[in-house]
Amino acid sequence: FGIGGCYPLSAAKSAESGGDSRSIAQRNVEVGLNLLFQAIGNIAPYVIALLVDHLDSAIWQFRICLGLGALPPLIVLIATYGA
Repeated sequence: FGIGGCYPLSAAKSAESGGDSRSIAQRNVEVGLNLLFQAIGNIAPYVIALLVDHLDSAIWQFRICLGLGALPPLIVLIATYGA
């Protein structure tokens, strides 16, 4: 599972949506938030792996990391299915 092209599409959608009702500053904030959450998403797996590293069993470390890694694509899949 992977999110794939949703990241570039979300940045383009936030930059182009809303017509003339929003100011340029509001659009820039939305595009900046897209980039911010990309950085958070890139750092989160390493933080989770460091937190799970203190467990005694390696199989549980693997299962927890694999299960938590499946949540973001599942959330995106559910969110896009309803849209």
